[in-house]
Amino acid sequence: MPRVLAVTDSDSYLKWTAATLAAMPSEWDTELVVIANPVAPSPGQRTAALGGTTAVPELRLAAVIDKIVAERPDVLLLGTTGPVLHMITKHTDVRGPDRPVIMTGLPGISIPATERAIGFRRMCDLFVLHSVREVTDFAALAAEDAPQLRFGLATLPFLPPAGDAADRPSTGEVIFAAQAKVPARPDQRRAVLRALAAMGPEWQPVVKVRAVAGEKQTHAEEYAYDELWRELCAEDDSLDPDRITFRGGSMADALAGAAAFVTVSSTAALEAIADRVPALVISEFGVNAEMINIVFNGSGLLGSLDRLTAAEFTHPAPTWLHENYFHEPAINSWLDQLQELLTQRAEGALPSHPYEPMGHPLTRVRHWTRLRFPRTAPVVWDAAVKVGRRVKRLRPRQNGG
Repeated sequence: MPRVLAVTDSDSYLKWTAATLAAMPSEWDTELVVIANPVAPSPGQRTAALGGTTAVPELRLAAVIDKIVAERPDVLLLGTTGPVLHMITKHTDVRGPDRPVIMTGLPGISIPATERAIGFRRMCDLFVLHSVREVTDFAALAAEDAPQLRFGLATLPFLPPAGDAADRPSTGEVIFAAQAKVPARPDQRRAVLRALAAMGPEWQPVVKVRAVAGEKQTHAEEYAYDELWRELCAEDDSLDPDRITFRGGSMADALAGAAAFVTVSSTAALEAIADRVPALVISEFGVNAEMINIVFNGSGLLGSLDRLTAAEFTHPAPTWLHENYFHEPAINSWLDQLQELLTQRAEGALPSHPYEPMGHPLTRVRHWTRLRFPRTAPVVWDAAVKVGRRVKRLRPRQNGG
């Protein structure tokens, strides 16, 4: 019976890792731990990700390495951001001759494929992805630099079974799924809030946030929607502060009472599609890699803020669904590939993965200190960056510089 040790580091990766463990054969022995780091999920985020429990141990980097070495799991599932994964797999003991099968994955939409994502994970054996298009694009990108890396297809584990549009409740709630990284500018976010507020009175806009005040998330959010809304209402007396509701918790709970769904770019769009909630993906700020919304080209879901105000929601094109996260489960390959790798491990035939450093040496030091000192390191590094920028501004320019 294979033993699987899973390590995760942040809210979205925790959700994905827990769901991936649950999709493994029930007789397998599985364990999940959180690695201590500055964006470790809060108790509330753990409850939302794990279905009502927060009982997941949180261990420092050294303790995680010691656990891997002492317990020698058959499978090491690294459901973490790239830099954290790189800090774990750089240890010789993790890559030794009796090493586990090392598998990883990305927790949501991963188009476009990037060399950076592959670079951090080239010391793994199995990279789990969730659409036919993702597997094709990542495999092509890795063919030269990481030919030993396998790519396995899986159904995105937290997608609900396909629902029936006729069963949707008529609550009038429009769920806007906020995302930390996009849109990046505060004026763009204010435009989204104004469009939500301008919807007809029969609609109740709800901004579903990944983190409430004081919580961290996988990617830092510089301009929180609830704060921007308070600022807008203070500046404009015509806005009703109660017009928009802000809500944390799980996306599944939010969609259970949703009449429609909107986002700029969020994996939650896939949950809405699976739940047969009519949707809109805002294209107002561009359709490109920076906006993380290229994948929605051809879906029929892209539209402007005017379409949001007019409540023009729709369902995706059937031809788009198969290539993008809604393939038939029968073609999933990740578990068969994992079984093959376990057989190789039993035969002592797992390939060797020499350590290849990623990024600038100072960047690697930063990643290490964030794990070694998860509470103090971010403060120290942020202060150092600010001082460095100030010194650079004050430094006299050299001739020709």
